[in-house]
Amino acid sequence: PGQHRLGGTALAQCFSQLGEQPPNLDVPENLAHAFNVTQGLLRDRLLCSGHDVSDGGLITCLLEMAFAGNCGIEVDVPAPGVDVLPVLFAEEPGLVLEVQEADLGQVLERYWAAGLRCLELGPTGDAGPHALVRVSVNGAVVLEDTVGQLRAVWEETSFQLDRLQTEPRCVAEEEQGLRERTGPSYCLPLTFPEVSVSHEPGGPMPRVAILREEGSNGDREMADAFHLAGFEVWDVTMQDLCSGAIGLDTFRGVAFVGGFSYADVLGSAKGWAAAVTFHPLAGAELRRFRKRPDTFSLGVCNGCQLLGLPGWVGGSPR
Repeated sequence: PGQHRLGGTALAQCFSQLGEQPPNLDVPENLAHAFNVTQGLLRDRLLCSGHDVSDGGLITCLLEMAFAGNCGIEVDVPAPGVDVLPVLFAEEPGLVLEVQEADLGQVLERYWAAGLRCLELGPTGDAGPHALVRVSVNGAVVLEDTVGQLRAVWEETSFQLDRLQTEPRCVAEEEQGLRERTGPSYCLPLTFPEVSVSHEPGGPMPRVAILREEGSNGDREMADAFHLAGFEVWDVTMQDLCSGAIGLDTFRGVAFVGGFSYADVLGSAKGWAAAVTFHPLAGAELRRFRKRPDTFSLGVCNGCQLLGLPGWVGGSPR
């Protein structure tokens, strides 16, 4: 607590240095205490958002939260006797949390009660690309600009790389769009109609397989959506199909979920598609499922990319 070491940080790298003292978890017990307190706050719904202090230090953490919310912030970091750069760019373990003003006192108290240092930094501001970000250290303003302009600086390296591999006009359009991006406008009804898939009265619910591969990460949300719609949901992995442990004859639907199968190392969904196409058991099972007249399939994100490779999208059922 109270350390601002710069060794091995992103700031040191920018200056082609290694530094001397790297950030460290000096009191490991504090990590466990912080985790437990944070979990309690999540259970009690006292947190609006949060981000860890990691690469780039506190200033990067704060800006990334502002970018994610597309809103301004007004922050004053109290650090008497410490220079600005260590305060903002040290990568010591820490969290930045957003809470409702009415809950601020309770949140501070819980961390202090656990022996953890917790400080109020400041409020969030207006939303939109022209919202102001103002960061001060010990009362002195060190950064003041709009969210849109700061996001453009943050994205600049990525855009430079994009210009080497993408149509320059497309990159310019994306860059301009990012500068003017506004948040989504939500309009939700007070109640939602009950949705239930049709089935024989008194009969079993139709069964759907939520199919995932190594690296997939959209399976739980997909399972929940089908469950709310009245399906009997099964969690099925490609290994289940490859080993013959599970077949698809009793399933009416298969949902190929999103995420990054095999971390996209072989290209988007190509490793997954290879198993679907060439594995004798899994391939035969999926082809037989597709030829049945009473089935459906859904591919989202990486799952959609998968279905396009073996011809499930726009191809013949055969």
